[in-house]
Amino acid sequence: MSSSNAVALLVLLASSGVAQEPRHMRVLPGPLAPGDRLASVPPPVIRVTYDVASGTLRDRTVVPAGAMELGIAPCFDESDLVCDMGQFEAYTIGDRLGDELLDWGVKDCNGSGLVRSVTIAYRTTALDTADGGPGATLSFGLYRGTRGFSVVGTEIFRRTFTGLPAQAAPANNPHEAPFVFLTIDFGSQPLPLPDGPIGWGYMLLDNEDTEFATGALLVNAPNAATGNIDALDVFAPGPASAGNYLGTYNFASAGCHHAPCCPKASTWLQVVEAPAGAAIVNGNGTNPDVFRELLPARLGQTWVTRFDLSSHPDTTATMIFVTLGSIAPRPTPFGELFLAPPRIGPPFVGLGMHLVPIPLDPALDGLVLHTQGVLGGSALTLTNGLDVTLGY
Repeated sequence: MSSSNAVALLVLLASSGVAQEPRHMRVLPGPLAPGDRLASVPPPVIRVTYDVASGTLRDRTVVPAGAMELGIAPCFDESDLVCDMGQFEAYTIGDRLGDELLDWGVKDCNGSGLVRSVTIAYRTTALDTADGGPGATLSFGLYRGTRGFSVVGTEIFRRTFTGLPAQAAPANNPHEAPFVFLTIDFGSQPLPLPDGPIGWGYMLLDNEDTEFATGALLVNAPNAATGNIDALDVFAPGPASAGNYLGTYNFASAGCHHAPCCPKASTWLQVVEAPAGAAIVNGNGTNPDVFRELLPARLGQTWVTRFDLSSHPDTTATMIFVTLGSIAPRPTPFGELFLAPPRIGPPFVGLGMHLVPIPLDPALDGLVLHTQGVLGGSALTLTNGLDVTLGY
């Protein structure tokens, strides 16, 4: 590794307290000197989506620097870049060929526990495939139960990417290599990942030649919202396993030589969960609270609900009405009404259990349906309602 690509010595944080030989880790394509600013306009941002089901890249777009909005708000957000994109360049951390940098935190999404997408971020000095180059190469792993300091947990997902988007920086300003944000989309088969300790690892696979090198974007740490600290586990070689643990490193003792761009040892990750399920609506609480969701309304699957009729044995039928709007509770002779017209289609009619197929239509993703039940028998009785968000 050349000195031009080396950063300040990283400090070992071994939890055992046993002294180990510290290592150098490099920054790509290199830190700015103190007070340096970009010689021209900031580099663009490339966004691309990897479709897990098909194993293909799609939706590649180029947007102006600073356009960081990536769509649906993440419930786990480790994305606070160490520098202002408009004025300074962010650090990008790399390591030896085949090593894995493992980060960790605590997922506290309080949702479905099903991940619909994760977004990672990198920069590269590789040449894009469209220009005759190899593109960027890296392997990304997602873990549960990761606690750091060699406690890896269990790998639940990994993909090795080749030919990823890359864009050569101008020869007169290598700091203008773009930021690339890669969204891994699990589509109709979201990935189970319960709340609690999680880990994410960047395994770098094209860093043998500094002319073609890819590294993960560094973000600020610590982050109380994600349980992340200023530390990275290094495994040589990767993927991460207890037997390959080399050490835990941070930047805290290196000092700040490029204010305000002081590197912190945490890497970019955003997690978006599938909807958590239906929310119960019951106004002033005067309607029977008997209508429940058993399985959520996921695209391409079956929405399953149930009416508890144990206190209403004379019920001969139940109905579910669906609209796109709701109103404040309105008294009627049958109970409080929560739905705003117009109604969507005829009511679903059954008895205790209702099975409603949901189309596999991406245009329905995120649509909120307002539903309310009716008990039929000697008299009609409005029940509680359910607000249902369609999703994967």
